[in-house]
Amino acid sequence: MVTNFSNPLLHQAPFDSYESSALVAYESISDVRKLPGLFDDSSCQVWAFKGQLPFDEGCSDFILKSHSATTVTPFWRGMQLMFGLSVREAYQNAPESYAYLSKVCSLQTPKVLDVLSSQYSSALVLEKIA
Repeated sequence: MVTNFSNPLLHQAPFDSYESSALVAYESISDVRKLPGLFDDSSCQVWAFKGQLPFDEGCSDFILKSHSATTVTPFWRGMQLMFGLSVREAYQNAPESYAYLSKVCSLQTPKVLDVLSSQYSSALVLEKIA
């Protein structure tokens, strides 16, 4: 889906399933690498990358959590049946959810910097925390 970008990283996973207009901010990224999954049944892929993003406040290390809309695990089927919440909706609501979690619990919660969405994928761009 990506066109007219000089950065070859935007022409491959995890960025290749999003519209060009959503990726303009990512033209200067570098060092994209997929991180190993923590669980066998994980419904997402996690990527680390470096760069300077216009909506960032001085951070240069980022995490991208990507989910394919075609991969629906039993957990997310249950969430859909019980609460009417899909993975895509959870990703789209993440800025509010993560901000709320950071206020009500002591867990270190990353800031959601961007949400990418396409017909087949959703992704969160997060600040990398230690």
